[in-house]
Amino acid sequence: MPAPLAAPQGPRFGGGIMLLVVLAALLSLFGIPGRWLWLDELLSANFSAEGPWATLVTVLRFDVHPPLYYLQLSLWMLPWQDDAWLMTNSVLWHGVAVALLAWAAAGRYGPRVGLGAGLLLAVSPAALAYADQVRMYAFIMAMIVWVWHAQTRWLEGRGGRMGWLWIALSQVAVTNSHTAGLLMLSGCVTLGAVTVMQQGRGRMLRWLAIELLVLVLSLLPLLIGMMRGVTHLAVPGTTEVLEVLRFLAGAADAPLPVAILLSLAILGGLVAAALRDRLLARDALTLILLPLLLAALLSYLHRPVWIERIFVPVLPFICLCLARACLRPVTPIAAVPGTLQDELTGRGADAERTAVRDQTQRRIGPALLLALAVIWLGLDLRYQIPRSKGDGFRLAAEAVQQQAVPGDTILFESDFSYWCFLWYFKGPDWGSPRQAFIMNADWARVMQRLPPVLTPLLGLGENDRTRLVNGVTTLLWDRQQPMPAIMGGQLFRLRGPDGAVAPIPGRRLVARQQYRQLVLEQWAPES
Repeated sequence: MPAPLAAPQGPRFGGGIMLLVVLAALLSLFGIPGRWLWLDELLSANFSAEGPWATLVTVLRFDVHPPLYYLQLSLWMLPWQDDAWLMTNSVLWHGVAVALLAWAAAGRYGPRVGLGAGLLLAVSPAALAYADQVRMYAFIMAMIVWVWHAQTRWLEGRGGRMGWLWIALSQVAVTNSHTAGLLMLSGCVTLGAVTVMQQGRGRMLRWLAIELLVLVLSLLPLLIGMMRGVTHLAVPGTTEVLEVLRFLAGAADAPLPVAILLSLAILGGLVAAALRDRLLARDALTLILLPLLLAALLSYLHRPVWIERIFVPVLPFICLCLARACLRPVTPIAAVPGTLQDELTGRGADAERTAVRDQTQRRIGPALLLALAVIWLGLDLRYQIPRSKGDGFRLAAEAVQQQAVPGDTILFESDFSYWCFLWYFKGPDWGSPRQAFIMNADWARVMQRLPPVLTPLLGLGENDRTRLVNGVTTLLWDRQQPMPAIMGGQLFRLRGPDGAVAPIPGRRLVARQQYRQLVLEQWAPES
């Protein structure tokens, strides 16, 4: 086996990566001052605002996802907790994903491919759509690139003594940050299985031992996923599949004709390149197509899991495969004997035909990659950078702040709405979700069975269901109980947009305003 291709070094390559990171950061940060947080982001912020231990307890109690992302966010929030600072956490992870993809791809396919893949990821509209979201997707995107890099090095015999540990840690980081982490990993794991089967029984057994360790360390998210669910997932039909394809192609917000043309061009280009490059075909099938197929099968055979955001970790591999298709590697690298080495050098094929094809590709490929980057950058400038983000909680909180006076009451029918509203009405230090939820009968029985020593450690209770903020009472109402008696003052009720106006005894509705997905009602005493 020839010597491996060393990871590029030097000021030119390092400067190239720095420029890509700066570009990704500028595109992500440009519109942040005019954005605020929406429901899921506000849950992330509330779960993570009190430090790591409280974050761990809160996430395990309330969220559908495992806690690793929230734990790192809790550390990020120690110095500041304003919206822009929280969004910057995801911007940072997006930059890490760009830099890591460029560096890892360059070490395997050469600096041109590495910088090309990094450029595409830096300007990808789909990646930028989540680069400022206070959710785990930019973090997982960086981790999935680490998964691919660590496993590839180990399979090629370049992982070193601790290579197995980096594989395990990177994969566990994904599975312990999202309930669908195993699905997100499916492409990398399948690629590893396909590769290791050619390396002998001993190598295969070591790889299986690593994956078994990952599975054991992923039992918690598996348990969480089996016990909890969400309602916004779908079984993929034609419309849902097309929406995901448009999203991955970076054309989710573009007019339909533009979206169709761009999606077909990217898909057709990958298929055409894969037909003449069996290793590119293998990687595209495992890293890109397989997670989509598995998500569809799970949705039909088990329960719905289909939603565009769980495919965000596929984006680095789309960019990598496009860069490889446009900038065909010409330098042999360390690989499995008889596969990648032969493919990259054209051995076993007609040498003259291969040389002509490579020469043509070297002329046209860079232009195609640059054209795609320019198109994606144009879509960013047209749709991503000027877009707004945030839902009705900030708007409703500002409206109540302008209208409410001491003695008024704000009534909530959902603990999630209570937490999210108070984030903007009072501030990040409003209280604790662990102390502001409705203790249903099942959960109360669970708490009674726990050893008394755990009660103060968990800190779970209902102590903050009523708070006084500048003389205004905020009240989380258990709808299974009678309407609480509210004496004097105005009553503001926050609820969802569905359903008719429910009467409140002794009150008359004087105003009703919808703020995006929220309805704010204002009730005055009848007398």
